[in-house]
Amino acid sequence: MQKIASHIKNPSKFNKASKLAVQLIQAGSVKPETIDHFYAILEAAMLSPISCHDASLRSDYHALFSAAQDASEMLNKQQKNWLNVWAIRAVVANDLYTDDSFVFSKASGRIKDMILSLPVATEEEDAEEAAALKDEKDAANGKFQSNQDAIFSDQTGEGPTKEECDPFGLDALIANGPKKDEKAKEKKGREEEEDTKRFRK
Repeated sequence: MQKIASHIKNPSKFNKASKLAVQLIQAGSVKPETIDHFYAILEAAMLSPISCHDASLRSDYHALFSAAQDASEMLNKQQKNWLNVWAIRAVVANDLYTDDSFVFSKASGRIKDMILSLPVATEEEDAEEAAALKDEKDAANGKFQSNQDAIFSDQTGEGPTKEECDPFGLDALIANGPKKDEKAKEKKGREEEEDTKRFRK
């Protein structure tokens, strides 16, 4: 099983390794004494969170995690929870990549049922979430305030110097810009006057 776990990480070897893992489940080789090794196979398969959605691997992931449900009663609570999360990604989410409306509808229904089966948040959890959101808001306000302080510090005389604001001297170039435009207009005006004089002659 350890060899399968090492090969299943590699996308090019995933196909064969996942089929061997499914055969282990079907043959009844996954027992309480080997369940940790089998869990290591599943964990290795899900090291990359996006590989299970690769078009060439979807069906293999689907088969592996569908079969893994048969061995779930031997897992401890934490391992079962992870298996459920992985099954959502490898089985249910991959069912959404179909052009069959029946399969898509069935997968959508399963997702809806999962959402509805989530436990209702307790008052303690709500309070924890509110505190976390408040901390995030305070941190964001602190960053905003420090940015505002930096912007308005020049009003108090502690702001950046003129050289710091314009290290390349672009303000001077921009200030000289209209003069060049005026010179170009004057030159163009003179050329037009000369053209009209020539035309009259």
